[in-house]
Amino acid sequence: MRLVQRALALDPGYLDADYSDTYFLRCVAIYRAPLELWPNVRRRLDAILARDDTHTAALNELGCYFLIFDHDWRAFDACHEREIAFSSGQSWHFTRAWWLRISGRLEEARKEQRLSEDPEPMDFGRFYMCSARWVHREYDSAIHVARRTLELFPGHADGYYWLAHCLVAKGDYAQGIAAIADSQAVHERQELTALLAVAHARQGNAPKPRRSSRSYSLTSDHGRTLTLTLSRGSTPRSARRNWPWTTCSRPSTIGVSNFSCRTGAACGRIGRGTG
Repeated sequence: MRLVQRALALDPGYLDADYSDTYFLRCVAIYRAPLELWPNVRRRLDAILARDDTHTAALNELGCYFLIFDHDWRAFDACHEREIAFSSGQSWHFTRAWWLRISGRLEEARKEQRLSEDPEPMDFGRFYMCSARWVHREYDSAIHVARRTLELFPGHADGYYWLAHCLVAKGDYAQGIAAIADSQAVHERQELTALLAVAHARQGNAPKPRRSSRSYSLTSDHGRTLTLTLSRGSTPRSARRNWPWTTCSRPSTIGVSNFSCRTGAACGRIGRGTG
């Protein structure tokens, strides 16, 4: 990031440096509230594409904006078609495989992914070599790729990251937990903290939560009462702070194990969760 800033200081019109700076901003945006950074990412991508509408990397990131922030599949598809129109070789196959996976066309994605890996990628494409195999549940192959990445680039955060994910998905929890520790030592991610809990739980090592029941009585605007009995340890705190108001024809008791309450004007009752 420092090098990118130096490049922009020397030449503010250096398009690739401008894109790299925008890409780093997008990487931060993934972990922040969407409204904090994504609109700024969009403005900067638009500025880059106004100067060069064939900039494939900027088109790729604009597609991410449409997919992740706008949830606009049509705009995402149109952006993808623009990107591949200016791509060629491995890059074309790589981008096409990525789009096919997102679109659920997995068999076609497999073919394009194989073509994108010949010759073996030595850049960011290695990340997608593992993620593609994880999507296809080809865990042994993904583990091999992750270990090969760590051979080529010792201490590589993404190598450990995908090694951990695929070992846990395969059911090799002990090695998966070790890979999580290695990955967190290089680049700590909240996602891997959650994966660690999953690995311990599947091993049977999860601590049992303390459970105690507590009842809540809510009165609606119509003067009707709803009584809820909750089991602590299985209900999110936010659920205990902010109950939705609803109408109910009679008092009732609902055991909640996975909170997903919602109100509906048509049904006039509280929506039950999975418990």
